[in-house]
Order: sequence, then structure tokens, then C-alpha cells
Amino acid sequence: MKYSYVIWDIDGTLLDTRKGVVSATAHTLEQLGYSSAKAKEVVFFPKIKDAFQKLFQMTEEQARKATDLFRDRYKEFDLLKAVPYDGIYDVMEHLRENGVKQAIATNKRQDYTTRLCIHFGFDQYCHPIYGTDHDGLLTKDKLILACLEWWKGTDPAITSRQIVMVGDTSGDKEAAGKAGVDFIGVNYGFGFQNVDGYVPSAKALKEFL
Repeated sequence: MKYSYVIWDIDGTLLDTRKGVVSATAHTLEQLGYSSAKAKEVVFFPKIKDAFQKLFQMTEEQARKATDLFRDRYKEFDLLKAVPYDGIYDVMEHLRENGVKQAIATNKRQDYTTRLCIHFGFDQYCHPIYGTDHDGLLTKDKLILACLEWWKGTDPAITSRQIVMVGDTSGDKEAAGKAGVDFIGVNYGFGFQNVDGYVPSAKALKEFL
């Protein structure tokens, strides 16, 4: 194996969360009197509040209200509409069988993250599992570093060069760079499309890890 530690993103990497996110967004927009025609575009934004501001020209206050409505709807009705990418469990099992430690670092809120990981069984493979805080102040690079610190509890000699972050967006790549770990991009998610040297499918991840 190339790496001893793998940190996974969730949206667009482990799970196709498009259906639930778009559903909750469309519902939110309709409740606020906006057209839902651009609802599908929100999946390309790491933070839903940014999507509301940039796609729908909402003010800070309007976007905050929309975000609260979105979160209530998403948590209660749409969170578990996600679908694991074909082959992802085989990859995670392969890593576990070869002694590779796995973790999750995602911009999803911690309560969403925990619920998703338990529901889809990712908690059987990944320790620790880190999502962001309610206000989104815990950036992904900080979450990656938190994984490193957690692993140091069992392996004090661990170095950042043993770790790779797997994600589907430029934000994931930038966070990995800030944290000083390697990065593997996937082309099957939301952010990257047909980037040379990136992974074309979840099944193909074994060749890169």
C-alpha cells in the first residue's frame, strides 16, 4: 500500500448526496418565494450559505435564514437519500485488510456526519469521524490535522507523508495542501470532471491507494 492512513471526504467521494441536497434546497427556495430552477447547482458549493448568496443573490441575513430552513428540512427528510458510490465498500474493506487506518473529514455538520456514517456503516472502517461545527468555523484543513493528532495517540511516530486525503473538489485539495498531506482527487463526484491523473470511479481507487 502507498499510504498507511487515508482520510475520506463524504459528499462526492463516499456518497452521492446530490438527491437529498437538491431536494432540501428546492423546498427551502419554494418556502422563501425563490425559483428552484438553480437548485441542482448548490452541490458544487462546500457551504450551503455561500450557495444561497452567490446563486440567488441573498443578503447575509437572508442566506442565514435560508440555511436554517435548509438544515431543518435536510436533517429530517433528505439526509438519508444519499447513495454510496459503487465499489466504495470494497475499497474500504481492502484498506482495512491491509492495515491501513481510515478516517473522515467533511464540511458536513458533525451531527449529519455521525448519522450518515452510522447509517451507511462507514463507522466500521473509519476512526475518527470529523464533521464541522454548527457555524462552519472548523475548516477542512483543521479537521485533517485533528485526524493526525488523533492517530498520534496510537502512533506517535506518524508523519504527514504517510497520510492522504481523498476528495472531489479543489477545496479538498487546498485543505490537504494546508495540512501538509498528500491528495488524491476523484472525477466521479461533484467538483472535478475528467482531470488527468485523478480517479475515474470508486472501484478504481485501489490502484491509487
